[in-house]
Amino acid sequence: MTCPPAARLWTISASGESESSLQLGYKVIGEERFVFVFDFADSRQENLDPELAGVSGRTVTIAYPEDAVSELGEEFDYYAVSRLGGQDVDQCPGDSPLDDRARFPG
Repeated sequence: MTCPPAARLWTISASGESESSLQLGYKVIGEERFVFVFDFADSRQENLDPELAGVSGRTVTIAYPEDAVSELGEEFDYYAVSRLGGQDVDQCPGDSPLDDRARFPG
C-alpha cells in the first residue's frame, strides 16, 4: 500500500482598499498543480491556469491576471502561509501565533 502524497499549499490572504478580501493560492498534490483566487465576500473560488505558476528550486512565482485581483486596489494588507500535509509550516509577516516557526527569507 502506498501513502498519498502530502498536499503542499501556499496562500496569501489580502485585504484591499475597498474592503475586499481575497485568498491567492497555489496547491500541489503529487503531480497535480492548482492556482486559484478565493473571494471571501461571496465564498467563490476561481480556478486559474496552473501554468501561471513557475517553480525554480525552492521559489514559486505566480503572475495572477489583473482581472482576478484588481478589486484589491493598488495598496493592500496581506498575510501569507505555507502548509504541508495540513500543518502551517511558515508565514509572513512574522507577527502571528506561528512566530516560533521558520519564516520566509527576507
